[in-house]
Amino acid sequence: MKRSIMMFDSAFGWVIWIRQTAYQVFSGDSMELRINNQYYQVVVISDTDAYRNWTIELDGVAFNLRKTEVYKVHINTADYKPYVVPF
Repeated sequence: MKRSIMMFDSAFGWVIWIRQTAYQVFSGDSMELRINNQYYQVVVISDTDAYRNWTIELDGVAFNLRKTEVYKVHINTADYKPYVVPF
């Protein structure tokens, strides 16, 4: 598991950054999300309404992700493809 951050970009959606490498997040992706200094295994879910609302599911309860927050996450990079950011 690699330590990284996840943040929202209005052009690309949710993106996970590990150093200078970006990984795009898709609905159904699994990761560990940091909440109160502890990491929890979560699944990221987006609604079908143009991917406007993103939630995580933790122990059967859904929580909305805030687009203004930067989240600390752990991911297995083998499960993600590097995303080419055009800048």
